[in-house]
Amino acid sequence: MASTKLTRTPSGAGNKKTFTWSGWVKRSGLGAIQGLFTVDTGSGESAFGFLADDTLRLYLNIASNYPTIVTNAVFRDTSAWYHIAFAVDTTQSTEADRVKIYVNGSQVTSFSSASYPTQNADTDFNTTNPHEIGFYSNQTGGAGYFDGQLAHVHFTDGYAYAASSFGSTATNGQWVPNLNPSVTYGTNGYFLKFTNASDLGEDFSGNNNDYTKSGSGDKVLDNPENVFATLNSTLPISATATYTNGNLSFVGTSYRSPRSTLGISTGKFYFEMLRTSTADDVHVGIATDTETGLDTWVGSTSAGYIYAGNDGQKYNNGSGSSYGATFTTNDIIGVAVDMDAGTLKFYKNNADQGTAFTGLSGTVFPVTSGGGAVTLNFGQDSSFAGGKTAQNNADGNGEGDFYYTPPSGFLALCSDNLSSELTLPIGKGSSFMNTITYTGSGATRSLTGVGFQPDWTWIKERNSAVSHRIFDSVRGATKRIFPNSADAESTQSNALTSFDSDGFSLGDGGSVNGSSDTYVAWNWRAGGSSSSNTDGSVTSSVSVNTTSGFSVVTWTAASGAYTVGHGLGTTPAMVISKGRDIATNWWTWHQAFGDPASAGGYVALNTNSAKATAANSIWGTQGLSSTLFGFDASTSQGQTHVGYFFAEKEGYSKFGSYEANNSTNGPFIYTGFKPAWVILKCSGSTGNWFLFDNTRDNSNMVTQAIYVDLAAAENTESNGIDFLSNGIKLRQSGSGGFNHSGTYIFMAFAENPFVDSSGIPVTAR
Repeated sequence: MASTKLTRTPSGAGNKKTFTWSGWVKRSGLGAIQGLFTVDTGSGESAFGFLADDTLRLYLNIASNYPTIVTNAVFRDTSAWYHIAFAVDTTQSTEADRVKIYVNGSQVTSFSSASYPTQNADTDFNTTNPHEIGFYSNQTGGAGYFDGQLAHVHFTDGYAYAASSFGSTATNGQWVPNLNPSVTYGTNGYFLKFTNASDLGEDFSGNNNDYTKSGSGDKVLDNPENVFATLNSTLPISATATYTNGNLSFVGTSYRSPRSTLGISTGKFYFEMLRTSTADDVHVGIATDTETGLDTWVGSTSAGYIYAGNDGQKYNNGSGSSYGATFTTNDIIGVAVDMDAGTLKFYKNNADQGTAFTGLSGTVFPVTSGGGAVTLNFGQDSSFAGGKTAQNNADGNGEGDFYYTPPSGFLALCSDNLSSELTLPIGKGSSFMNTITYTGSGATRSLTGVGFQPDWTWIKERNSAVSHRIFDSVRGATKRIFPNSADAESTQSNALTSFDSDGFSLGDGGSVNGSSDTYVAWNWRAGGSSSSNTDGSVTSSVSVNTTSGFSVVTWTAASGAYTVGHGLGTTPAMVISKGRDIATNWWTWHQAFGDPASAGGYVALNTNSAKATAANSIWGTQGLSSTLFGFDASTSQGQTHVGYFFAEKEGYSKFGSYEANNSTNGPFIYTGFKPAWVILKCSGSTGNWFLFDNTRDNSNMVTQAIYVDLAAAENTESNGIDFLSNGIKLRQSGSGGFNHSGTYIFMAFAENPFVDSSGIPVTAR
């Protein structure tokens, strides 16, 4: 609704001291002033909405007093919905109680500026001046419109409600709408559902306080309970690129290639593209990653599989071959992606062009490419933002709104359908990996709140330069290793003393429990007590959780090349290993390095060194499999080792790489889940290991970094990262960071999968 607003002028004044506004918001455009709710007095205004830095601001025009509240947090997620509310009650004696802002059920308490109305002050809200939804009137040249979508908008006249009146926390921890809240609306109150296309501002509260639409915005199916894919405007395309119509329309130059916000790894999905101009060539298809070829036509890369409008050919990796008919302005191209069979086919105006590609695997993303203008439909709007007359054809599940009926068995790309097609190992990331913070007491104590009995606990003092400590249940609770050091394992009887049912116990050791010092503890759940594993050429002791893809393994090195059984039942994506008896580096392999036996790539967790090649002197010649991992003990025969093995699990963990661009508009890393914890490391050159989590930073931008390879205290990065509903957006430029130049590796764990097993989509962060 980038050029649309809803307006109502109350016939009489309501309660100007006490009221609540609540709405669900899906953002499209970022980086501009955008109003959510405004009162225009003609000589001033009161407004609630986003500032150009993507913070939220409430501005009140009260007798030239101008109380203003601006959040520290930024809100830059374009993949999912936010629930945003504010409640005003100027009768409260406590200043901070007069205005409360809520995001996703939680009250915001951190502000860059906060000034409150005087007690019993009257505001502009609920006066007889025009009230506007989706617009900030104090902007010129068409600016000030909200660029995105709205759902479930409530206003209560005379009642200040908390967010809990309009939503609740689901079993997976996600904030979800209360579709029929028990609230009193008052005289000027309303409930806008936006379900009536002919009367978009219809009031469902019973008050008949309808709003009048102006502009071209319309009803779409995308909503907080069923989130549809759009184009991902956070991908860093370097040339001019314009996204409109809720990030469904795209105009690019020089053959830019935007991808969708949602990826597909299993199931059958269908989407449509309307070509809206003849300018330059237009292509459509899929890409196997979110990065390769963004600044060129994606068919020229190995990641792209596309159908070209100018010549009707299909292209992959720059190689074209005869395929189908050409297409031009006003043609609709249907795209059918079958990831169960690994095939891709296209339709021109519903005419089947035949199977274009076979053998597809992994995660793929709908993509358009070229220099022309297009509008896509993933099932939310068959009118293509008014470019066509809506046809309202649903898929076989009754989901979506398509111009043409999708082929049999093919579905709209939305969260309702993803939940039925994806097989996810977990419903909540914190069931297997969880972070807690605490303040040291200097006395023996037990810490709870982890949510499970951990098998691996990693503790770091935040306020001082003190070495990290890693403890695990296989080596024994009192055995410590320092991930920032090559030092051998040692015993500390007054540090971590036991792993408990909901956390762990600590002694009075100052390294993990110093009085008034602050700490963070990252905890992983393996399989509890270890068992003997004879899959390898040496016997190992293994505690494993195959659901989450994590195992703790100990063994004694044999002579020369040998193998170790890791117990995962699937091929590892990352291995961190350490000799326990002597000072030696933390040898670390990542799947981005290729087969360890043939490529031999490694980095050291305890150093900032670039990736090196060991020529089989670390990983040996045995490689890896679903049961084994190969090592070489030419210099460590008879010594004991520990390894932490990780397998990638959809919706829970991701192990990948990215190319830095040295820009605050950095790469977007697709994970398929809302991250809770991430490590980043430059592998192409020297650079620190950066660790972020959403417990130390519970809102964007996430800036509190811990350097894994250093004992240094927690550091605030000048620009950090955004944890988004579907991945990670890097916001840093400059040397020495995590987005300078070259190739980086990452390891990430989920707060929640984008859609859990019950079909509940995440809310934006």
